[in-house]
Amino acid sequence: EEEIAELAYPRHPRRIRSTLLLSNLAPLLQHPQSHIRFPFESFKTANWDIEHVRSVASAELGSPALQAEWLRQTKRYLELVAQEPDAVALQVKIRAHLDLAPREGAAVFEPLYAEILKYFHEDDGEPDNSIANLVLLDQETNRSYKNAVFPVKRQRVIELDAHGVFVPHCTRNVFLKSYSPSVGNALYWTQQDRDEYQQKVIETLSDFVKGGWVDV
Repeated sequence: EEEIAELAYPRHPRRIRSTLLLSNLAPLLQHPQSHIRFPFESFKTANWDIEHVRSVASAELGSPALQAEWLRQTKRYLELVAQEPDAVALQVKIRAHLDLAPREGAAVFEPLYAEILKYFHEDDGEPDNSIANLVLLDQETNRSYKNAVFPVKRQRVIELDAHGVFVPHCTRNVFLKSYSPSVGNALYWTQQDRDEYQQKVIETLSDFVKGGWVDV
């Protein structure tokens, strides 16, 4: 528990990657009735990123092109699933912003970015770089949505899984909120969700070591 709690990105990338990989492997080894096999070939041939479940900053959106793409992704999601007045008003603001010239849009991006984060409850507290907010995701998928808000990432992961694209099962479980006994709003990755996910990682690895799989 202490070792997991001290892990932070980007300070411990190798340890975090190893911990997340073992968290995906251990349940498959611990449960003989499981017929799921880990696709090592897919894991070997793809490049894997350590991905934040919940977005951490706008620093990755430093160019007008990236900002516009981020806004388009958010708008598409809102148009598909969110029709309450606040969501519709936000869509209008995003469309108006996208109609601006790139430099004009970049100059006023931060206030709109902050408003979107507030709508998705991602504006509270400091960025979370602990393992409670980290998963493994293939590089192509991760970099295709450039620090999107949680529900946009969630929708993308569900689409990949539905099309038979390999998504590590812990990553899938996180975005499906399978580690949260009382699932709240699927739009938000809350502090409770993070705490329960981190506890699941701790329990999985503790059981793995106690079961005699690892020579300690």
